[in-house]
Amino acid sequence: MPHHNEVSKKLRHNASARNKIRRPRQELLKSVILALMLLLSLACTLGGSASTSRRERIVVRRLPTLTPTAWPTPIGPADSVASAPTAAMPSSLPPDLSPIQSDASLAVSLAQSFPTPTTAVLNGQQPVAGVSTETGAQIQPAEEVIALSSSNENSQPDPAAPPPAVQSTVEPVAEAIPSTDTPTPSPELLPPTDTPEPPTPTPLPEGWVFNGVQITPKPDGSALLVHGNLLNNTSSAQKLSRVTGSFFDEQGQVIAGADSNLTDYWPIAAVPPAGQVPFELVVPGLQSAADYDLQVQAEPGELLLRQDFEFIDVNLTPKEDKQCVIGKVRNPGSKLQSYLVIAAVLYDAQGNVINYYDHLEQSIGNLKDDTTLDFEICVDPLNQPVARFEPQAWGL
Repeated sequence: MPHHNEVSKKLRHNASARNKIRRPRQELLKSVILALMLLLSLACTLGGSASTSRRERIVVRRLPTLTPTAWPTPIGPADSVASAPTAAMPSSLPPDLSPIQSDASLAVSLAQSFPTPTTAVLNGQQPVAGVSTETGAQIQPAEEVIALSSSNENSQPDPAAPPPAVQSTVEPVAEAIPSTDTPTPSPELLPPTDTPEPPTPTPLPEGWVFNGVQITPKPDGSALLVHGNLLNNTSSAQKLSRVTGSFFDEQGQVIAGADSNLTDYWPIAAVPPAGQVPFELVVPGLQSAADYDLQVQAEPGELLLRQDFEFIDVNLTPKEDKQCVIGKVRNPGSKLQSYLVIAAVLYDAQGNVINYYDHLEQSIGNLKDDTTLDFEICVDPLNQPVARFEPQAWGL
């Protein structure tokens, strides 16, 4: 029995020793576990604080209240207004927004009617335009948004604080300033002036009219030559009998007259009404005259000559000391009965007659019914330059 008791005591002693050894270990394990839990809790706390420190707030800065201004009238073609982009406009306007509204409520109503855009803020930069989550339209940001980092790492947003009010940042419309430029006065309209009418030609005197007259000495100095045209300004054919004249010196004294043995020429005997013929008057023994006075002696005649002939391919060709008019004459009417007279008249630059010559054509049997006749008439220009020439024809 005693031995059994001793064994029991030893066993209890050993168990007590083991318990004493285990308790410190258990206490150490509990401390380690508690330390780990504290570390994990601290890590979580620090992680939440770091996450909070990295969190950024959206701060909306209020801008000054807009002063109502009148919308300016666009200056330019109407299509420049019609072509303005409309992608940012909402699909419908508020029911209380009238089509034309010129005060600040227009800007606020438009800002409130826009769908909320998705706005990205990158590293504190200005916001970029997003896309509407409702309509898909491109929308520019309506507020001035600034991304700011929290100044206090442990600060948290107050959930009880009211949300910041959104202030529209619609740009104020510049009020149209009236132009200060001095308007250019329109030119004063003057009453229309009457267009000056061309001068009325002086009516020719009834009877015989001289035109294109000039006097030149004969090249050999033996006489004074007078050339010009005679116009029958009467209502009937006139039969010429004489062309004469009186010539005066510088003192007005007569130096030659009708009794001075004057010689006159003209190509035809009878001049039709309104007809014109060249003439020549030779004053012998005279070289010059300061003035002259021409007269015509004629009487009505019954002979009426034709003047409806046409000239074809006519040209002026110099031959020796003369100028030759060469071409063709055509008879557009009936057959001629007696003769055809063709004359060539030379003119100077002032329209005065230099000289003329005529040709009597009696072989007219084939000149009928639209047939033509060749002719050539050479005229002495009397040492004067020729500016132009004119062929003439009369027939019977």
